Amino acid sequence: MYDTLEPSGRATTIKVQDLLPGRRKVSRKDRKYIQVYGIEAMTVLTDEGAVEIAAHPESLERVSEVLGR
Repeated sequence: MYDTLEPSGRATTIKVQDLLPGRRKVSRKDRKYIQVYGIEAMTVLTDEGAVEIAAHPESLERVSEVLGR
């Protein structure tokens, strides 16, 4: 994705290797992209590197459950 949050290509399958413990509140800097409050981010390690996922805490919990972490 570009900084405008527009996709820069087609969807890609990633292989999750690990889910880092802990979450962080989305910072003021990140809010230029995310206009909703109460959003948290977590880091997932993949075969291609680290990926941050931002969502409501309930959604992140579901992701964690699906990943079995």
